Amino acid sequence: MTVAILLVLVWATFAFGAVYTWAYVPVLVACTAIGIVGLASRGDGTPRLTSSVPVWLAVAAAGVLVQLAPLPTSVLARISPATDAFLRTYRFSYAAAAGSPSGPSLWHPLSLDPASTWLGLAFLVALGLFLAGVMRSLTVGQVRSIARSLIALGIVLAVIGIAQKALGDHEARLVKIYGFWKPQYFGNPFGPFVNRNHFAGWMLMVLPLALGYFAGVLEHALRDVGPGWRNRLLWLGSERAGQAITVGFSILVMAVALVYSGSRSGLACAAFAVVLVGWMTVRGQASRSLRLLTGAVFVLFLAGAVMWAGSDLVWQRFTPVPSQVGERLGAWRDAARIIRDFPLFGTGLNTYATATLLYQTVNSPWQYQQAHNDYLQLAAEGGLLIGIPALLAALALVRQMRRRSRERLDDPMTRWLRAGASVGVAAIALQSLVEFSLQIPANAALFAVIAAIAVHVPAPAPTGARAREISSRHAVV
Repeated sequence: MTVAILLVLVWATFAFGAVYTWAYVPVLVACTAIGIVGLASRGDGTPRLTSSVPVWLAVAAAGVLVQLAPLPTSVLARISPATDAFLRTYRFSYAAAAGSPSGPSLWHPLSLDPASTWLGLAFLVALGLFLAGVMRSLTVGQVRSIARSLIALGIVLAVIGIAQKALGDHEARLVKIYGFWKPQYFGNPFGPFVNRNHFAGWMLMVLPLALGYFAGVLEHALRDVGPGWRNRLLWLGSERAGQAITVGFSILVMAVALVYSGSRSGLACAAFAVVLVGWMTVRGQASRSLRLLTGAVFVLFLAGAVMWAGSDLVWQRFTPVPSQVGERLGAWRDAARIIRDFPLFGTGLNTYATATLLYQTVNSPWQYQQAHNDYLQLAAEGGLLIGIPALLAALALVRQMRRRSRERLDDPMTRWLRAGASVGVAAIALQSLVEFSLQIPANAALFAVIAAIAVHVPAPAPTGARAREISSRHAVV
């Protein structure tokens, strides 16, 4: 199961975020298969569903089916006048049939673009099954293996992004992904992603998990530190200290790549994540001196990444008021207009790009195919029909993250990985206020894995000789 999960994430990430049809179709198939196997594989007596999150996602999927149900034009005009008015302007065949009392009756779903909504439903079902299956099947060993693999994957992505930044002509927007692939449409590539903000979104989920792993390694390593500065200096040469330094350097490389990406939302949310994990780690130390030492390490993460990449780069990204800010505000106003006109049933999942053909008022040479705010876009596409179960799913996820953190049933490393994953969920949720990273298939699949780590219920602890074997295996992280 672990290998299959990682293969999906690797393929989706390196295949340009899986934004093209040839890349996301295998992701959908694999996520569906992994989810079904994960739901069926756990045989330890735990309930089949340990969270209400998949249940509310299933309710949201049922709402999408309602959007796809064909209705007579007379019924459609009565329950969603804005849909009828839009289709009369947008589709000639609909306008002709609806305007001819003697003509054949026409049926049309609530969705403005049924084909796009069917695709959105496929993503919702596949990723929902993926989340439920991974959540149910994860074990302590799998969580650690996935965390280590994601850190290694993050280093590879960081190196690709840094090399691309050093060799590419970003001012002329001539950057080619991997040195040969030019995005089919306008973009601002970084690493394997067509948009640097989506690279930042990926890092926002992995960096906190890596910080949680670092906190677990550090907690384990600090047990060997004797009193006095001499013992602490000697400790730096120990194997456990070397492991902590290696993980810390990996985090620093990923943070530098995030700074190089120039994503304002990514930088702000990453700073939030580092501060939050740092605060939790410092608070967990037993003595004042260890709290100071741990706090200094996390300060170095922030300062080191900025200084290594160049403080002038960060300053340039935040000091001017970019023209995109006004366009974003305009896009949010357009989304609010759509929500006002389609309050109950929405325009149809994955139809925002269709709606903006008539609703966009932003003075831009580009059509806004996303609202650059996932919450507004979901409300516009889903209305109350899908928005309510989606909100309940999000609340259930938050509630279960809090419940798992309070249970205190995990070993120290699992507890820290769970905390890092929870911060990763919070960081990407924060970025979603101004970006649409979670609409990228690679990021959506990664989010499902990170959320599953945050809320999973590990298999019951074995007893006897098997327990001693596992305990000795995980004694060194």
